[in-house]
Amino acid sequence: KLAYYIHFVRILGQIGSGNGLTASVVLIAVYLLALLISLIYCAFIQKEDTRISPILPKILTLGFTVHSRVLFYWIHYFLMQSLETQMNCSSGEENCGNHWIAVLIIFAFFNFLLALFKELLLNKPLKTTKDISSANNTLYPFMILLHKAVIICLIYLLESPKITVITLNAILSAINLYLALETFPFYNLTILRINVIFKTLAFSFSLLIIPEVKGSSLKDSSLFIVLAVSSLFIKIALIRLNFTLEKV
Repeated sequence: KLAYYIHFVRILGQIGSGNGLTASVVLIAVYLLALLISLIYCAFIQKEDTRISPILPKILTLGFTVHSRVLFYWIHYFLMQSLETQMNCSSGEENCGNHWIAVLIIFAFFNFLLALFKELLLNKPLKTTKDISSANNTLYPFMILLHKAVIICLIYLLESPKITVITLNAILSAINLYLALETFPFYNLTILRINVIFKTLAFSFSLLIIPEVKGSSLKDSSLFIVLAVSSLFIKIALIRLNFTLEKV
């Protein structure tokens, strides 16, 4: 299954019911509020032309980076799994009701909004090869964020998500690979090549999941073929990248 690659997150499904749901939602609310307050504080200081410590924007950017690249997905998984539980629970169960559905949707929206703010506005393109995170554009990280957010939603909220998720995942993986090859999202060539390798792997495996739609699965004897095909795709992608770089 597509969600198994972060298997430990499914433990949150046990927390997302009963008394654990209330405590978890409170922690998420405090965390998201802290991010929002820090953002408003920095914006207010800059607007008032108050002298600001140069380390403060760096801390803010680092915090939002950790949120959009790591914590966003954990929180998103938890909220979507809890939302699925709420939509299927009986009215007599503990912590079950429409008010919880509304709360989870609102928090999911703000969680995505803060990550989106980072990728579009705090991910300022910086032309340098010394900083490994220096970016050429904001489209690439935005598409990665959108890709994972949408797939996670479909996994938990669609009644029969297999065909839809696998097809959309393959399409979005292909788009991300294309952007990595054609838009050069990173100035650091080593980081760029690593991204191309991982995006090629993601696209390869998104295609190899397709047999599950037909009710079959890859046998252990087919793993060699899987690795061979993935290696071939990676080789082709790197050749394409090097060819494009030579033309720049």
